[in-house]
Amino acid sequence: MLPRIDSIKQIRQKIGITQKKLATMTGISTSMINQIESGRSQPSYETAKKIFESLAKLEGESSSHTAQIRFTMQSRKCINHQLVKFQFLITQM
Repeated sequence: MLPRIDSIKQIRQKIGITQKKLATMTGISTSMINQIESGRSQPSYETAKKIFESLAKLEGESSSHTAQIRFTMQSRKCINHQLVKFQFLITQM
C-alpha cells in the first residue's frame, strides 16, 4: 500500500528537492509532477509507485547523511573532551 498521493509535495519539500529533480529521477515530466502535487491529476498506481520509491530512496539517503553528521559531531566532542583532559594532566605534571 502506498502513502497518500497528497503527501508527495510534503515529502519532497521535507527532503529538499525540486519538482524537476523528482521528475528526472522518476522519468515523469515536471508538469505531471506539478499536476499531481496540486491535485489536478491522479497518477496511475505505477506512476505513484515510482514517485514514492524515489522519495523513499532520497529520504533514506537524507537520514543516513544526517546520522553520519550526528555521529561525526559526537565523535569530535568526545575527542575534544579527551584532549582537554589530557592537556590538564600534562599541566599537572
